[in-house]
Amino acid sequence: MKPMKIDELCQIIDGELLCGDRETVITGTSVTSKEGDAATLFVPTIGERVDAHNFIGDAYNTGMRVTLTSKREIIEQFGEVTKKNTDALTVILVKDTLQALQKLATVYRSRFMIPLIGITGSVGKTTTKEMVAAALAGRYKLLKTAGNKNSQIGLSQMMLALDETYELAVIEMGISLEKEMEKLVAIARPECALITNIGVSHIGQMGSKENIVREKLDIVCQMEEGSKLLVCGDDPMLLPLKTNPDSVLMNEKTAAIVKTMNVLTYGIEETNDFYAKNIRQSNDGTTFTFCIGDKAKALLQRDTHNNDKEISAECEAELQVLGSHNVKNAVAALGMALLYNVEQKIAVDGLRAYRPISMRGGIETCGSLTMIDDTYNASPDSMKSSLDVLDQYRTIGRKLVVFGDILELGTVSRDCHREVGLYAAKKNLNILITVGKEAGHIAEAVKEQAGDSIEVISCATNEEVKKILSDILQKQDCILLKASRGMQLETVAKWLRESGGVFN
Repeated sequence: MKPMKIDELCQIIDGELLCGDRETVITGTSVTSKEGDAATLFVPTIGERVDAHNFIGDAYNTGMRVTLTSKREIIEQFGEVTKKNTDALTVILVKDTLQALQKLATVYRSRFMIPLIGITGSVGKTTTKEMVAAALAGRYKLLKTAGNKNSQIGLSQMMLALDETYELAVIEMGISLEKEMEKLVAIARPECALITNIGVSHIGQMGSKENIVREKLDIVCQMEEGSKLLVCGDDPMLLPLKTNPDSVLMNEKTAAIVKTMNVLTYGIEETNDFYAKNIRQSNDGTTFTFCIGDKAKALLQRDTHNNDKEISAECEAELQVLGSHNVKNAVAALGMALLYNVEQKIAVDGLRAYRPISMRGGIETCGSLTMIDDTYNASPDSMKSSLDVLDQYRTIGRKLVVFGDILELGTVSRDCHREVGLYAAKKNLNILITVGKEAGHIAEAVKEQAGDSIEVISCATNEEVKKILSDILQKQDCILLKASRGMQLETVAKWLRESGGVFN
């Protein structure tokens, strides 16, 4: 973030300076009391469970010297800080701290004419974002979403990380509520969009997949005529955007914009504009042939930046990860790179360097064990994809799975968990361990479908999972762990790492 004086900040967010110096300068923001320095603006948001106003004192102790507040009485509540250190602490009163952060991010973003690619979807947003960035990085200086800072808070912080040195931004945009995408778009103003798929993530709040696709599509609601929209054509809810957009449930404004856009599809089906064929997988990774359909090639060739060079209809590509879902993500990344005039070889080389980020399906060695840590989050579709990866991995030992609850599924939770169980029952598994009440439905379905061919164990807590694993794990075993983040299954992965894989 470029330096900004408190006086300017107050004007942007309609803030009232309760104490401190208007000449004080901030160079960043933080929503956690544990990260920041004297030039960091602390933004204490109020959530369903936690009011971060309670941590203003902790933020001060960390080193932060500027804070927002929506509570005038904070001066009295933190009297020891504000009265004894008046010159050191600047307190700005606003009506709503989250809205103030968003207003600041919106105004700040408007100062930069940097093109921005928005990425959304039910599953695979973060991985796709990382692959797109890898394919583009050989040509552009990029700002990309850190981790999965894709919410109203996280996206605002990413916009505040912009400066004039960036040439392009690749930004993940996640929603869990109706009308939320409109807020994200107003802040980030993407010029191009990519939608990975439509699943049941957050269906408990959204109500139906039709509602989910409608809300996701609002990512284009401020785009200009002729803009590009890249969607997964293998998804039956997204393919009609290209073939019959009138059949897709969209908000009126969004529907009008989509009809003016260049809608392109990607996937592993040959009917897509960008697709993969000749997919070959080994423990070391995946290779495939990246193909460009006639419509996409014509569009790329018409681009003034591409009409003086030949675009090959096919080229070989390589990934250091497994899974057909990752091939789809890679095809999306290569397609997007071409849309932004990156030479094929540069994009392919960049993609080859991609590695999964922590807790996103990376395959690692823990002493005598192989572990697939996919514990960051879960949905029915992503659980199936992780099972595919385990199924494709070649090992001389047994294959074990630890699955925890998939959260936020509402009334369809039981059916979705059973769907995962029925899928797992068809895989070459030796042992399935579930943790949590909802994941018990996975165990139930596996028992019904697979009988005694897969050993099934149900646990109530992660500690119980650890105890079971310590008793049954053997050398050369390969174990997959996956659950929604709220299940904290990453603690089991951490325990496995620290154990050094020393078991029976």
